[in-house]
Amino acid sequence: MVDSRAEELCRIGDRLFSKLSGYFGLCQEIAENFYPVRADYSGFTDPYSNFATYVQDGYPVIWTEQLASAIPAMLRQGQWFTVGSGDASLDERPNVSRALKQATRLMRQQIYARGSNWDHATLEADRDWITAGQPVLSIQENRERTQFVFRAYHPKNVAWLADDLNRPIAYFIKLAMTARNIVKAKQWGRFNGTVSPEIEQAARLTPDQEFPLYQVLIPADELYAADHKRQRQVGGRYVSCYIDRSHKGYLHEGSMPVLNIVAPAYRRLSGMTRGFSPACWNALADARMLQAMALTIIEQAEKAVDPPMAMSHEAFTRDISLMSGGVTFADLGESGDIRKAMQVIETSNNFSIGLDLKQDVRQAIAESLMINKLTMPSVREMREVEVMARLEEFRRAALPFFTPIEQEYHTQVLGLLFDMMQARGVFPPGMFPQELAEADEVKFTFVTPLNETDGRKQVEAFMTAIQLTASASEVDQTVSNLWNVRGELTRALTGAGIAPENIKTDDELAEADAKAQAEKDFSKAATLGQQGAGVIADLSNASLAAAQAQAVGA
Repeated sequence: MVDSRAEELCRIGDRLFSKLSGYFGLCQEIAENFYPVRADYSGFTDPYSNFATYVQDGYPVIWTEQLASAIPAMLRQGQWFTVGSGDASLDERPNVSRALKQATRLMRQQIYARGSNWDHATLEADRDWITAGQPVLSIQENRERTQFVFRAYHPKNVAWLADDLNRPIAYFIKLAMTARNIVKAKQWGRFNGTVSPEIEQAARLTPDQEFPLYQVLIPADELYAADHKRQRQVGGRYVSCYIDRSHKGYLHEGSMPVLNIVAPAYRRLSGMTRGFSPACWNALADARMLQAMALTIIEQAEKAVDPPMAMSHEAFTRDISLMSGGVTFADLGESGDIRKAMQVIETSNNFSIGLDLKQDVRQAIAESLMINKLTMPSVREMREVEVMARLEEFRRAALPFFTPIEQEYHTQVLGLLFDMMQARGVFPPGMFPQELAEADEVKFTFVTPLNETDGRKQVEAFMTAIQLTASASEVDQTVSNLWNVRGELTRALTGAGIAPENIKTDDELAEADAKAQAEKDFSKAATLGQQGAGVIADLSNASLAAAQAQAVGA
């Protein structure tokens, strides 16, 4: 029986995917040149048959892999993120700082827990980020509801409705489940809808037969726009639906407090609902040219090694054998000169020109992929000023690569994890103080090579300020009052790599200052006491001497 809601959602999903046919065709060509294992946008492709037979030069594939591998190597090492409120003065308060540090620790536990699938999901998403420009990641609870699991989707299987800023608000995900798994999901209570009789029959006869489904993740007020009563009954802000596309049946509907999927875009333009990767998209024309040139050069190299020959039809009346040890009978006439009967056609005179052109195209691809801009400069045997200049140059060159990953990719994934942990009660009750609970939204700070460069600049600026202040103090001893030495030293220590938790808070610092002042006052009092005792002793000695002198005089 056809369900009207399922039929309407299927119609919307089919329309969304049909609009993406041109986009998926472009992604197919990009994948063929840069990511062959993902070259199945145009339909199902057996990855084991005729793999990458269209690739004549593996340079774009190799360097795309290297560029994607640079993301975890450079941006996800060690304590690579911290949770904050975006208000530095608020984050420095002791109770807020402790809560944020605990939140960071709990998030890291979820990310790197065994079974979280973080590494595999982000590895797949990183390559989609570099090639297609928009990976799709979701965070789900495992069956036991004991931890979160990260999952990456093929971009060709996800479409979405977008708002006026081209941001996704409702997702349609293509899935395929076997008849057996669909029936089991119904029996175990994971599906609360109706299973088609055809699927039930297939579960008995051909249990491995797959049926196409839609998973729809949509806000409740979008699904039940006019039915406010139904919106209240849903019990959550979002709805997750599983729909049997073959029979237009409703398999499941459940509520969700958080939309548990994100689709960060490397770059997005107005009027485009999908993001794109400037790295591979800009290099596509050069990659096409490189493959054509590589094929031509290979053919030319074959001719150079095994050159074509022109022969006299009258001289060679039988088959010609040019293999090693081969014998060929020929009628050479009166001249007896074989060179007059056959001649090698030389075609490799301009072979080096083709290699030079190929190298130029490779260089253009490397520029588009920013391969030559993501290596930290060597600063050995350089003066300090030159070191800072080289690091600043690296920072400017690497910003186009690092910034979108931090602001778009990592921020969305970590923000989703934080929201889900909060919705599922992973954070202990009362962990966040009231002033932090009233903050607009959570912010993340990332530790990257760019931040390390900024840290060196902070250290350099502090040392320069100290030198200037010391020089000026020879003329005016009050110049040190012009700036907050402790505050700038704190920033410089953080920039030098000192962990923030190892820097004392204002309250701890005030307590240490009071203790030091008390010790100083005690030491001063002890010194004054010793000096007073000496004066009293001197006076006593003087009085005694005077009394003795008076007694002698008497």
